[in-house]
Amino acid sequence: WSLEGSNDSINWDVLDSQTNCSYLNGQSFVHTFPVQNDNNNRSFKYFRIRQTGVNCGNSNYLCFNCIELYGKML
Repeated sequence: WSLEGSNDSINWDVLDSQTNCSYLNGQSFVHTFPVQNDNNNRSFKYFRIRQTGVNCGNSNYLCFNCIELYGKML
């Protein structure tokens, strides 16, 4: 998947992405993924998570129980 940020919901910047990650390959697995790209300390109004491939079960199913974004709100 890719975590993306935007200020107009039209143009999106990739903030971080995960590919072939085995941390979540199983039922009820949990893992924390720190965002690796600081994107020049830009702020964003909108965030989206976009699935970029199939999951470990070879299907197009992406499920999140919880997501937390930390930072300053402007």
